[in-house]
Amino acid sequence: MKLRLKVFLLFILVIMISGCSVSSKATMTTGHKRPPISPDEVKIYDSIEKVPGQYEEMALITSKGDYRHTDLANMYSSMRAEAAKIGANGLILGEIQEPRTRDMVLNAIFNTGSYRTGKATAIFVFPNRENETTTNTKEGE
Repeated sequence: MKLRLKVFLLFILVIMISGCSVSSKATMTTGHKRPPISPDEVKIYDSIEKVPGQYEEMALITSKGDYRHTDLANMYSSMRAEAAKIGANGLILGEIQEPRTRDMVLNAIFNTGSYRTGKATAIFVFPNRENETTTNTKEGE
């Protein structure tokens, strides 16, 4: 009896984890891949105007997850991980699409897939030498 309960709980856990996953993929736009970095180093910008200095576009990142189990934080985390794999240190957010009401109703009745999708542009922001000099000077004072 204990073994059946363990197997059942493991089955439920696997279903819950798989339902919460978000998939992201990068489609290279420049072909300039850099060494991988930590996802924590990837900064998110909600517009081009907020990118500090010059940058190079590297890839289009697309992300998709079940709307019931995926929130924006999950999507952004998945996008950051994908960008980090190709060495991008920034993301310019694009459009996030929520499922239509009709799709959500069909999902509730027939358990069909209904997804939240998002797009972002992976970028490499070049270091700003002026800021580095100013920071180093202030630290040395």
